[in-house]
Amino acid sequence: LDGLNRGGVEAVYTTCLVAHTLAEPGRPVAARHQFAVPFDADLLAVTNLTPVISVVARRFDPEDPMVDARGAIQEDWAMWLGLVRGHGWRMRHLAPATTVYHRIPAVASMTGAAGTTVAGIRRFAVGHQRLHQRWPVDPGSRAGRARWMPHHLYDLVGARHLHGQPVDPFYYEKALPVIADAITAGMDRADAEAALDAAVAADRAPDPRPRTATTRTETPR
Repeated sequence: LDGLNRGGVEAVYTTCLVAHTLAEPGRPVAARHQFAVPFDADLLAVTNLTPVISVVARRFDPEDPMVDARGAIQEDWAMWLGLVRGHGWRMRHLAPATTVYHRIPAVASMTGAAGTTVAGIRRFAVGHQRLHQRWPVDPGSRAGRARWMPHHLYDLVGARHLHGQPVDPFYYEKALPVIADAITAGMDRADAEAALDAAVAADRAPDPRPRTATTRTETPR
């Protein structure tokens, strides 16, 4: 609410911890990664920035613009694209971690299937392509120069599935900062490809120290 009250935006989103085990209310969260990229309209034009549970909007009522998200696998991203690019909404990231997104490999979900099956990743690849087609950008713009990245990411995941190689279930969370850096800092394509490849490869590093957040949680469908 303080972030909204500072003015200049219609919605804010907080840092969201990504839990690999079930988070208990009031307890530290075992989180390997987080959604915490600053808002950038060009980045939003390339890929989604945050789980929907982290967003607090100023208002949603019958007078607000309607957004058509039919046919979109990533319907929350479709909504933000519609509001920001179609209706001029402004958003701001707030640093505190207040939400938890569960990505537990053993629990069946739509997002989990993308990390374990060819069919699952293809659904996201097709949905991503449709949203890029619905909201075109200048190919020479910052967004236009980076739109290859999520498609390359999906190709990498699909290739590992086809060759029986493990995929890190947190590949998207690892890739999002890479895409953000490519847009804001103009990362060389070869470096970006190498970073995306590393994001997809299974991470066997030990879990970090648990972090804390409020109890607003979501488990992927």
